[in-house]
Amino acid sequence: MAHVDIVLHAVPEAARAAVARQLVVYFALDPASANAITAGAPIILIDQLEPFEAAPLMVVLSGLTRAGGELAVSPPDPTLAKVSWPKRPRVLRREIEEHVADFAWPVQLPSGPTTLGQLITGELSSCLPSAKASSESGARPAIETSFLADAAQAIGLLPDDSIPGQPSSLSDSFFGRAIGSLDTLPDDGFSSAVAAPSQAAAAVHEVLLFPITDPGRQERAAQVLSSYGLDPAEAKLRAAKRIPAVALACEQRAQAEDCLAKLSKLGAMAKIRTKG
Repeated sequence: MAHVDIVLHAVPEAARAAVARQLVVYFALDPASANAITAGAPIILIDQLEPFEAAPLMVVLSGLTRAGGELAVSPPDPTLAKVSWPKRPRVLRREIEEHVADFAWPVQLPSGPTTLGQLITGELSSCLPSAKASSESGARPAIETSFLADAAQAIGLLPDDSIPGQPSSLSDSFFGRAIGSLDTLPDDGFSSAVAAPSQAAAAVHEVLLFPITDPGRQERAAQVLSSYGLDPAEAKLRAAKRIPAVALACEQRAQAEDCLAKLSKLGAMAKIRTKG
């Protein structure tokens, strides 16, 4: 599939201030530039993306939709204005490649193993019309974003009730089922090394850490883990894992939640899994 663009198609006047504030946060813009972008819609925010890059970014940028903007992925359209970045923009102060890596979570489906990134890229590709078809039909090329709302809720980017019309629970949704399969990931030997044998039958609250690509963030995550009693060298190994793995196992859920909060503050993605 050819390159695609992420387009801010429309911003109602009543939502311009809220969308501009989100743009400031996402792209580290000054308020004047953010206001100019919202006033200039429809406008291409990021162009020349591979579909596997655009799909995760649509989830990450879902705050623009919640603020009232209309965000979509479209085939290249030379008639649209676009934001002229001096270089490829960072989103939330992270490279686009880092966001893509965040979605490399293994998911086991009846059809076989895949990743969350591949799932949402497949959904995007199936919804996105070709540039030729869009031109012939006169329809605005854009994708439906309900599946992106599912994905964002499922990975904890959105609370369940933040999207009007979305179900309050993801238990029966496509991405809810996909994320639920993460609970079947192997322990990788971590939890047994932390939990005492005498507590084998008791509930254990595990902090499942997803891959961190930035070396500096890995180092800070290792410091967080070592603060809970892990050997510093072992903490570094766990923070550098290239697959989702259990980084810490706690007898008290409050401790697991405390660790999760500290990791999230660093920009690392994690979840709590309770066993027993």
